[in-house]
Amino acid sequence: MLEEQVELLVPITPTNVSFRCCSSFPVTARLTCVVRNLEKAESRVEKLSKALDEVDDRVAELRNKFQVRTTEAAQLQTEVDKANETINAAESLVEKLGDEHQRWSEQVSCWVFEEFFRAFLCCCLYVTTM
Repeated sequence: MLEEQVELLVPITPTNVSFRCCSSFPVTARLTCVVRNLEKAESRVEKLSKALDEVDDRVAELRNKFQVRTTEAAQLQTEVDKANETINAAESLVEKLGDEHQRWSEQVSCWVFEEFFRAFLCCCLYVTTM
């Protein structure tokens, strides 16, 4: 009889729904078994429902964080794009300044050569007039 009572506490699943071992018990005993199984199932459903609510809350929290991070990433990308534009403009100016430096250097070299040549001519004239 004890083994049969233990069998009454077996959860109801599609494979044991036919009450294999407890079919010889009175209807009230079977009903008690079904009620217990129902209470256990309802308790489990309630626990799973709470767990699902917790998971839903966590998912909502993570979605909010994701949205914040996505917004931050977009702002940072905008700043990076502006910085790249500034760098490109600066590089262009440096290149132009390099060209200007070369032009000025060549012009100064010509001026130095002209001054040297003038000084040489003056010396030559001075020597010839002596």
